[in-house]
Amino acid sequence: MCYDAGFMKPSLRAPWTFVIAGVLLAIFFCELLFASRAKSPAWDEPGHIASGVAYVQLGSLAVNPQHPPLLKALSGLGLTLGGAKWQDVPQARDLLRGVEQWQWDIGSLILIKSGLEGALMWARLPMMLVGIMGGLVLYLWGRQLAGELAGLCALFLYVLDPTIVGHSFLVTLDVGLGAFSLLFLFCLWNYVRAPGRLGLAFCGITLGLALCTKFSSVVLVPVAAVLWFCGTRFRPTPKKGKPESHPSALPLLWIYGVAGVVVLAIYRFQGPGAYLAGVTKVNADHAANYMVYMAGDLASNFTSYFAVAYLLKEPLAAILLAAGGVILVLRGRQFALREKSFLLLPPVAIFLLHVWKADNLGIRYIIPCLLFAHLLGGIALADWLRAPAKGKRIAALFLSAWVVLAAAGIYPDGLSYFNESACLLDDPGKVGIDGGSRCGVAWLDDSNVDWGEGLKQLRAWLESNAKGRTARIGYFGSFPVGAYEMPVELMDDSQMWFQPPSGLYAVSAHLVAHESALVRRNYTRGDEWLLRVPPRAIVGHCLYIYDLPAK
Repeated sequence: MCYDAGFMKPSLRAPWTFVIAGVLLAIFFCELLFASRAKSPAWDEPGHIASGVAYVQLGSLAVNPQHPPLLKALSGLGLTLGGAKWQDVPQARDLLRGVEQWQWDIGSLILIKSGLEGALMWARLPMMLVGIMGGLVLYLWGRQLAGELAGLCALFLYVLDPTIVGHSFLVTLDVGLGAFSLLFLFCLWNYVRAPGRLGLAFCGITLGLALCTKFSSVVLVPVAAVLWFCGTRFRPTPKKGKPESHPSALPLLWIYGVAGVVVLAIYRFQGPGAYLAGVTKVNADHAANYMVYMAGDLASNFTSYFAVAYLLKEPLAAILLAAGGVILVLRGRQFALREKSFLLLPPVAIFLLHVWKADNLGIRYIIPCLLFAHLLGGIALADWLRAPAKGKRIAALFLSAWVVLAAAGIYPDGLSYFNESACLLDDPGKVGIDGGSRCGVAWLDDSNVDWGEGLKQLRAWLESNAKGRTARIGYFGSFPVGAYEMPVELMDDSQMWFQPPSGLYAVSAHLVAHESALVRRNYTRGDEWLLRVPPRAIVGHCLYIYDLPAK
């Protein structure tokens, strides 16, 4: 089953669906805009911002070479248009000479010197537009695959996904990788259905752009070859005339060639060595002996990590719909092998690559897979809404309402979202309108629970609930706390192993999980007070507030 056989020529049979899609994308933009205004810079943002400004204003690729420059350059362009300037200080000159430890400090300095609130918005605006592009492509592809309603349903799931909302405004790379990968695969899908020079050019350009978002995008190269084979070899046989001969692989080589030129251009024609050198530096800034955390345990790696993260951090309704979509695609006669391969192979390949190679630091690494999950979920939701059986229609409406509730209950803290199963398996009494987010630290840490983005919310909480008091903060982030001018003092990680003296404390959810696990697993001594003492509040779903009385 497929719609609109011409390359990227949408049907006009139901023009009102474009209006609904536009409204959904407008809602998505508002979600991102207001969430961005509530959030301070996340851990990775200052480094990417420094890299983007250096690329745009100085033409330098020296900053943050372990990631390709495209998305960082878009952010740097936004900052430049907003009036931000590269800061010519000794540490910045060292950074341009390859001393990478200064990237977070220089990125933070650029934001502060340029007017923190305005500069941060200019830096994030291009990321929001990339996220909107991902939603638009998801809608267009869904309607081609299974009709107008399926496209709208896929977009509906996308714009209300807490993980997508929580990451799409940040100057980070995972949503951009998903959006540009989806764009390339959408173009390839259209080309194998209706070959043409314009389609071929789009395929090459979009593959090149995707390859410059994040180095894990290299998986698209072999995936594209397999999809090319499936898409051309198993093209439906015409009802009249002779069957098509076996297609030539020459167009695929043209796609690779055009993509290579795009990559070289984005790397300022420094040769393929610049790209390959970046690949060798992936995760170079990660501690080699770092122990990752899952379900109270610590290890160098958990094979099941990303599967657990998906099952805990995506809304249960969205998971059920995605599973229904997989079943529908595999069993449905309206989906030929070509459609099945395009829908299922890319997310499986991306997921397995990250299981094999990625550090266990967050669901964000598999965000590209979430886009396909929503595409499949949209197909299932549309099928159930159109079903003659009343039970299916009621189930579809119930699941849709559940998706809305999950999005509203956690907003604007989508990065920290956990579904209800996180508490049902740990402490059912903590299930709330925000799902199981209060139980997140029992399962995962790092960017799953806190990425340093809650400083503005902490300042507001202190002004309203602890005016005149100084708090000690256990902070998990790279942006200087002092930039927000609030009465706090930094704590060392070691000061969180034993219950400290009386006073007010704000501790990152990441540290609540990770430092407590270090004590529990006898990596250090302590009394696990962070889990034993009930917090007074959890600010932004990411900072645990402890008000310890005098003994």
